[in-house]
Amino acid sequence: MRKLQLGSKTIWIMDSISYISPEHKDCIIISASHGGLSSARYALGQPPLLTVFNDAGIGKDNAGIAALAALEDKNLASIAIAASSARIGDGEDTWEAAIISEINSQAKEMGFTKTSKLKESILKLFA
Repeated sequence: MRKLQLGSKTIWIMDSISYISPEHKDCIIISASHGGLSSARYALGQPPLLTVFNDAGIGKDNAGIAALAALEDKNLASIAIAASSARIGDGEDTWEAAIISEINSQAKEMGFTKTSKLKESILKLFA
């Protein structure tokens, strides 16, 4: 797990959303976990400013991005990145290489767009 400071915002890069803890509340979480409902539960316990998940290929009934809707229902911003752009379970690869594949309405309001590079978007929007 790695911590970055971007102005007044703190970014945590982690291989798994299961590492989230109270110190991550209101931070930007770059998680390399799949975006399923079980991952959403971790984020809901320590609500971040923004949570990033891997779309895990989206999957049947959008199971790989179900966390985005679950977090949207709680007014929390979340993003899924394309599994083809970064390795699942590798937070550093997600930070360095990921392309955004899906966003919820709160992330859209922040200014995120699909097909953008994750790192560039975060640096632009929070610098």
